[in-house]
Amino acid sequence: MSFFKRLFGGGEDPETRAERLFSEGQFGPAKLAFEEALDRSSEASKREALAERIDACLDALAEARLEDAERLASNGEL
Repeated sequence: MSFFKRLFGGGEDPETRAERLFSEGQFGPAKLAFEEALDRSSEASKREALAERIDACLDALAEARLEDAERLASNGEL
């Protein structure tokens, strides 16, 4: 995002950005964007859905770490 978009707003809303990042496999940044959307939301059902997406990000991050550990162990690097 450019300096001016950050300064003056615009661009993607946090939830849209989070979904895009999640679909790209960028689960850490997606989690942060979902948390930003959660902070901005006051609707209970929306907050619940965002919390579930945050959990999905955490699950994906954990799965990636497990895969890394298994790969390292199988290569004798752990």
